[in-house]
Amino acid sequence: MKGMHKGQLVLWQGRAYSYEASLSLERVHLLDKETHQYIDAPIGELLLLPKEKEARKPGGYSRGMEDVPDREWALAERKFQEIQSYFSSNREKSDFTALCEKLGVSTPRGYVLLGQYDESEGPSSLIRSKRGRKPGSSALSPEVDSIIEVAIKETWVGPGTRVTAVKSKVDEICRAANCNPPGYRAVNARVGKKNRSEMMGLQQGKKKANDVYQARPNHNEAKTILEKWQMDHCVIDCIIVDEKDRKPLCRPWATLIIDVYSRVVIGFYLSIHAPSSYSVAMAVTHATLPKNRWLEAVGDTDISYPYYGKGENISMDNAKEFKSRGFRIAAKKHQIKLRWRPYGKPWWGGTLSV
Repeated sequence: MKGMHKGQLVLWQGRAYSYEASLSLERVHLLDKETHQYIDAPIGELLLLPKEKEARKPGGYSRGMEDVPDREWALAERKFQEIQSYFSSNREKSDFTALCEKLGVSTPRGYVLLGQYDESEGPSSLIRSKRGRKPGSSALSPEVDSIIEVAIKETWVGPGTRVTAVKSKVDEICRAANCNPPGYRAVNARVGKKNRSEMMGLQQGKKKANDVYQARPNHNEAKTILEKWQMDHCVIDCIIVDEKDRKPLCRPWATLIIDVYSRVVIGFYLSIHAPSSYSVAMAVTHATLPKNRWLEAVGDTDISYPYYGKGENISMDNAKEFKSRGFRIAAKKHQIKLRWRPYGKPWWGGTLSV
């Protein structure tokens, strides 16, 4: 940060203050001119503000050599050679007139080219500057741009946020900083240039922004049945009651396994106990074996459910029962690959997430 003097305007936490004194190498004494209250603030969080808006010089901007067309570069080389020859001559008035004729420029323009000529820089010194502002550059002062950034961070929070709220905050800070506020279109343009993912994160939360804008390569697809399974637990939306006094006891748990390719629930296990490695083993066993005897046992002989087999891959979250030693040994013995969801990436659940 540049050196500060007493009375220097600074921006801190969205408000303008006047610098009064340094308390230490890290903290300073500030005066709020609106409330006339003194506060202490960390110097690293301050932003210097001008006393008045700095005027911008009119004119163009220089371009890099990679942006200069070949035709324009060849013209600059010819001008450089002609002017170089002119400076190596006796430089009579007639020589200057002849030079302007060779270059095809007027007398005033000829003097401009002589002023631009630089022996050490070469033909690039005679490249004409592009008129107007550089594309993407700002017409506002850096201080006003910083004020708009602060206003966006403080105001663009929560659903329903509008540019008008940002504009009001910008006007408030600019009045306190004694500088001219930008127009609505300028503020709207700055908001439009911000990263859309970042803006949605401020407005609707990081999860919503990631769902819309975050790149998520590699689709969880299966090319055939039994290639990929997904397994998860859930609490059933019903209540088990006592068969005599009908008092509620608990809600049952279900461990489900779905085949990704066919979208068939190929196996499950119901229990009144919380999920455990036993629940996982029973669900996998139910998915692997034929369902005929099981249907007979529950009295549903009129139902046909010919879905069973050994899955090649089982995907699941990082619950401890899915990482038990017994489960991993059994899967390895039967050549079943276990795949756990990466941390912080809930969308990998995809097909089955209950």
